[in-house]
Amino acid sequence: MGSRHFQDGHRMDSITRYQRQLSWDYLDRGMIDSAVMHSFGLIQDIESAEVIEDEKIIDAYYHFSRILLNTKAEELASDYMLRTINLYEKAGFDTTWYYNTLIGSMASLYLKQEKFIEARVYFDKSIQIAEKVEWRSRIAGVLNNIGILKERMGQIDSAEFYFLRARDLYAKENMDDNSFVFSINNNLGGVAYKQKNYTKSYEYFKTNNDLAKSLINQNRDAYYRIVTSNVGLAKNLVALNRTTEAAHVLKLATNGLDALSFDKRARFVEEIGELKKKIALKNGDFRQYIELVNNVARFKDSLHTAEIQALSAITHRMASLQIETANLNLKTNQQELLLAKEEKKFNRWLAIGAIVLLVTIISFFIILAKKRTKQFRVERKLQLADLKNKELEKESLNLKLKNQARDLSELSGYTLLARKIVEEAKDRLKRLKNLDLEEQKRELNVLSGDLTRQLNNNKAKALIQENLHEISAEFYAALSKKSNKKLSLAEMELCALFRLKLSDSQIADIRGISNNAVQVARYRIKKKLAISKADQLSEVLLEL
Repeated sequence: MGSRHFQDGHRMDSITRYQRQLSWDYLDRGMIDSAVMHSFGLIQDIESAEVIEDEKIIDAYYHFSRILLNTKAEELASDYMLRTINLYEKAGFDTTWYYNTLIGSMASLYLKQEKFIEARVYFDKSIQIAEKVEWRSRIAGVLNNIGILKERMGQIDSAEFYFLRARDLYAKENMDDNSFVFSINNNLGGVAYKQKNYTKSYEYFKTNNDLAKSLINQNRDAYYRIVTSNVGLAKNLVALNRTTEAAHVLKLATNGLDALSFDKRARFVEEIGELKKKIALKNGDFRQYIELVNNVARFKDSLHTAEIQALSAITHRMASLQIETANLNLKTNQQELLLAKEEKKFNRWLAIGAIVLLVTIISFFIILAKKRTKQFRVERKLQLADLKNKELEKESLNLKLKNQARDLSELSGYTLLARKIVEEAKDRLKRLKNLDLEEQKRELNVLSGDLTRQLNNNKAKALIQENLHEISAEFYAALSKKSNKKLSLAEMELCALFRLKLSDSQIADIRGISNNAVQVARYRIKKKLAISKADQLSEVLLEL
């Protein structure tokens, strides 16, 4: 690192601050394309200035990477964050708090992409920098993030250790940051829930809920924290079989969704839907459960489609901007070259003019005629170049039209094929209700093979599972009564497949898991149903 000090006041004037806030406003309203293009425009504006201030361009790249991160474009966000760090280091700035923020952001990006080794390297580097400048709050924040990393890796006890270290450091330094308190409690609540200490987890989320309510008029993130804590409370209430209270808390969480940004609202809608499914299953309301399964599946599908469309739009628009920038640079270079040529010609003819004063008028007219001839040739060349450019543009337009026609044709073909496959699947599944178990098994085998060969995607499997839930509703009810210990949703669905005497490989294909996972699940289910090793699980399930 260099010794040059990063001047924080130089990175943002009032206009830049307004433009940045406008990008976040677009993002909060779900206008992802506008947010990305606006923030990328800030980079172009700064780079097009006569004098580029290092602080401004570094901060513009950092702002753009954060916008990309919130649009799910983690790979692109990582690329621009690394560019930001390289620009900072190349400019020779020292290790200020701003550099530490960049390093911590890079670590968080790797964590989101589940690149745990790279994330840990950057987190350790961030702690070293924070210790050097005695930035205690940053150290506590990084310890909290390392705890999140450990939790993602499945090391729950290690995660709890880092969360507690962060909390103790926070308390020791007497920091006053409600956001940090909320984050720590939320993480500790999540760890306690995974440790099945639901009462302890409930208390952490209750503390956060009370804290968020007290800040409702002071902090713009209070609504987000209220929804987060309500969802955490509901998860623990469901685990404690207090389904009525859980349903009430989920209703409160749903009421607060409208105050959240688009991406946060989408995440909570999916999580709330999953909790409502668990409540319906615990209450024995299988019809509502099936309806919720379908609703959640449709929401996930629509959300996935929206994300793909948004990322596609971002990629397309950024490519267009890059092309426009390249064209603008080309035009600028052409203009500069033309001016240089004209200046060179002017200087040459100025020298000739001094000589022309000493020659006859006839010589002057000869020189003038030569000049006009050269000018005509230059103009002719420019006209030919312009004509060639127009022909190239016409060819490019024809190519685009052909590509669009091809894309529309392919899209139509895909749509017809998808409809045909879905209709055939529906007809077969309707006939299952009137067949015995052996015939159901044969039909399901044929259907599974056809769908795998013809479509091979998650929608076909979701259709099989959706109809399997409808057929097995009464079986789920009988299974709930027989089990000594509570079966999970996934275990009940597996029981329905075991009952049909499908092979492990067939079940693995339908569920999207390995053969070994099927065998482990069979062992756990037999244990919960108190079935001896000698008895066949499928035979016992057939009697229900």
